[in-house]
Amino acid sequence: MAGDDPRILLQSALEKARTDDYPGARDELESLIAAVPDFPDAHYYHGLVCGRLGDEETARTSLSRCLELDPFHDQATQQLRALGNEPSPETDTAVEANDEPGPITEDVFVRPAGFWIRAVALFIDGLLLFPVSRLVGLFLTSPFAETISEIQEMDTEEIFELVLGNDIEFLRTILVIDLLQISSLLLVSLVFIGSLNYLSGQTLGKRILGIRIVTADSLDYLSLAQSLGRVIASFLSLCICFVGFVVAGVTPEKRALHDYIAGTRVVYSERVPITIGEVILISMLVLFALISVVVGFLDLIVTIEII
Repeated sequence: MAGDDPRILLQSALEKARTDDYPGARDELESLIAAVPDFPDAHYYHGLVCGRLGDEETARTSLSRCLELDPFHDQATQQLRALGNEPSPETDTAVEANDEPGPITEDVFVRPAGFWIRAVALFIDGLLLFPVSRLVGLFLTSPFAETISEIQEMDTEEIFELVLGNDIEFLRTILVIDLLQISSLLLVSLVFIGSLNYLSGQTLGKRILGIRIVTADSLDYLSLAQSLGRVIASFLSLCICFVGFVVAGVTPEKRALHDYIAGTRVVYSERVPITIGEVILISMLVLFALISVVVGFLDLIVTIEII
């Protein structure tokens, strides 16, 4: 049921907190904690809300539980100091325990995923995507199989002679083959990455590492158009020598170029139950990757026999 989805409970709690409905937000967060008891941010948000309601003891308990689950949760540490626990003179942003707390803003509830964890997630996805795209590429370029075989048998000098000799037919064929191979990667990414991002905001790599993609303004699910558009925008980040990806390492919000284009951000996530649709997509992805590995292995054996 949608009402039991941890993401729905989190989103509802965020909306209530932003409108100062702290009792309602507390109830939603307690439901979230009951559903996902090991989700550090659920305890963190609950501690914030309880603090706004004046229940400092419960706030301390929730924030402490958050730090038990995630000892590197800096925001929880700062809020505990603000409540009078572990006071630190170097923490200029901490407020006195008796100060009137301000409203809960969106930034308090957002923990952006950094560059390196996103890079690892991309690497995991690449281990599956590239073999699959290679298999699709072999299919798309099958009409040029004979030409590709001839090119592979050429040495470097022969290829340079054709290129420098302005052999239009050769250059046109190479261009078409390259475009088909690039198209295979884009097609596979649109089908698998686009679908998974639409269903939950999580590819296999992001699911393993506990991060997901959300809309930048509301932290909600991506629309299908937004999900597919982000995949296309990520190819722009790729085509400019990965500079678009590096942007995530230098911006305060940890957003890459394609995040700004698509209006998304990548954040740490609660544990999200896998859907039937995702099971089917990931199973297909793994199956295609295995087939691609087998095809590549057989191709290697044939090449060795020819040599």
